[in-house]
Parts: sequence; C-alpha cells; structure tokens
Amino acid sequence: MDAQFRLRRPNCERTVDFMKPIQAVCDKCKKTVEAKPLLSENELWLALNKGDEIEVMHLADDVHHTWKLTGQDKENLRKARAAGTA
Repeated sequence: MDAQFRLRRPNCERTVDFMKPIQAVCDKCKKTVEAKPLLSENELWLALNKGDEIEVMHLADDVHHTWKLTGQDKENLRKARAAGTA
C-alpha cells in the first residue's frame, strides 16, 4: 500500500508518495534496512536511467535516517524496478 509522508528538513518541506520499500544499507545504522525512495515514480525512473543520486529514508528509533544510495544498493534497485518487483 502506498503512503504519504511529509518530510521536514531545513529550508525544505515536501510531501512524498512512497513506493514499495527496498533493502538498502543505512549510512547511519550501518545495517540493511527497509528504505523508501524520496522521489516520485517518474523521478525515480529518470534518476535510475541517468545515473543520478537517489535519496532514501527509513524510520529508526523515532527519527528518520536519510541517505543517498550508492553502488550495489543502487544497482539492486535498478534491477528490481526493471523486473517489476520494486
């Protein structure tokens, strides 16, 4: 089920429509978590096709961790999207 989340950051506030969570290694937790892309469906496809940065987030101990996907996590997301599993 898709959900909406209002992300509050300094000088930035936007509502994000989430897609299915993906498995990614959190930069702060240093472990694999279920993360959600902070991009719309179209923005995600464009970023994957162009090799642009993809920011994701997950809830950890009542705080949100956000980071940019790199390397294998980004490649796994690209493959999952192409297969229709994410």
